[in-house]
Amino acid sequence: MNEQLVELFSQDFEPALVEEMIQNKLLDYPAGINVNEYNNDLMGHLPFVVEGSIHLSGKDKFGKELVYYPMNPGDSCILSLSESLRMIWGLSSLITSGKPPAIYTDTKAKILAIPYDKVVAWSEKYISWQKFAMRLYQERLRELIQQFDVIVEQKNEISTQNDQITSSIQYAKRIQQAVLTAGWYVNEKLPEHFILYKPRDIVSGDFYWMSHINAPQNLENDEEKGDLVLIAAADCTGHGVPGAFMSMLGISFLNEIITHYQYHSSDGILNILRDKIKKSLQQSVIADAPQDGMDIALCILDLQKSKLQFSGANNPLYLFRENELIELKATKNLIGHFIN
Repeated sequence: MNEQLVELFSQDFEPALVEEMIQNKLLDYPAGINVNEYNNDLMGHLPFVVEGSIHLSGKDKFGKELVYYPMNPGDSCILSLSESLRMIWGLSSLITSGKPPAIYTDTKAKILAIPYDKVVAWSEKYISWQKFAMRLYQERLRELIQQFDVIVEQKNEISTQNDQITSSIQYAKRIQQAVLTAGWYVNEKLPEHFILYKPRDIVSGDFYWMSHINAPQNLENDEEKGDLVLIAAADCTGHGVPGAFMSMLGISFLNEIITHYQYHSSDGILNILRDKIKKSLQQSVIADAPQDGMDIALCILDLQKSKLQFSGANNPLYLFRENELIELKATKNLIGHFIN
């Protein structure tokens, strides 16, 4: 084996250095192992690959492997080389936090273990070792520059895509805001009111809705017509874009129900809304249909009779009367798919 080592090393190093190199331990490792965990033979040593293929890698914050660089016959670990010199010179380690990188074998490998003190001595004594170290630094620097170019290109591409997506979502926000009941309309029908609407994302899965109708009957069901204001506050499943889709569906169906159906009771309106949501999402016919829907509170205010009717699906009504906060509980089923 010494003859093979002499042949390998003689390509780059002077005979005196080759003679010193072959005096060090030659370690055998099987394929597919973490060298650091296999044994401690490389502790305090610079690995020099004689046969096989290995690589240095660490892990990101999610535990995913990050391959730093491969090493083939005639290569060594530039990080270990730097660490050995810094240790001897009394400098702090380059590895400042976290678990240090590990060496993994891709194939069966033979690795020459060179003690750190020899690394320093050879750096001062042999010009060929200095050239070898410089070659390693240049190769790794070239790889870093290439990787940096790729990262910058990917970053710019992601930034462009993000700008396009954000622009689309901002436009969707304008559409959603246009669909929400207009402020002037609310002011006209209910001068004394407030609306607390603070979306977490650009577009929201929450919505408010109001409509005014002249009904055939009032809430007391007498012969007088009803001057009714309908108010809803809803929380759809999901946030952001998925929730916004559900909110648009809810607003559209509420407008349709008020326009085309003769239901002027809060529970009747919510029952129709539930049926429409379930049918639109095919929750009644497809086993794995999306289990989406919304929690909603719906009130009907009779302006002439000063009566209020309430129905809720997972959303209660809070009534403040005579310095007392009263909760009117809702049913425990959302608008959409539910289990009886």
